[in-house]
Amino acid sequence: MEYCKMKEENIDSVIRRYVSYYNDSEGGCWTYEKAWKRIHQIMTMEDSQCVIQYEHGNMTGFAMGYYASERIALMGKHF
Repeated sequence: MEYCKMKEENIDSVIRRYVSYYNDSEGGCWTYEKAWKRIHQIMTMEDSQCVIQYEHGNMTGFAMGYYASERIALMGKHF
């Protein structure tokens, strides 16, 4: 497994997988626009850490987190 820092050019792939997973597997109602807003918001926060997990060259998950008032907030998904 390999982990790479999420960059602006990766966000489209992450969002499409995120929306697909939550709408198809969790009964969600995410739109691309709503997911883009949330993921981009976290990704561009000061002190955020965002990584993508790859296995054999395929994206298999991601994790995002940020420091907020002496606590750490995390969000992630394994596809």
